[in-house]
Amino acid sequence: MDVVTGAAGQGAINSAAADGLFYGNPKQLGIQAIAVAASWAWAGIGTFVVLKITGIFVPLRVDEKQEEVGLDVSQHGEPAYGI
Repeated sequence: MDVVTGAAGQGAINSAAADGLFYGNPKQLGIQAIAVAASWAWAGIGTFVVLKITGIFVPLRVDEKQEEVGLDVSQHGEPAYGI
């Protein structure tokens, strides 16, 4: 997880980076945590939007009968596991 950079980052190793929590800069851990949360939110919202747009054109779920029969038979035309 990228938050570890905020804890273990060291400016002596990378002069362009700030020191992390373990090297006297606890603020960097918070900055990294906010960045990770923002990227999760961006990915989650983006996925939701793409699924909603896709759902307009094609169904995102099979119907209940296909679920009961099994997706291997209904989608692929063959039973799984030799049943």
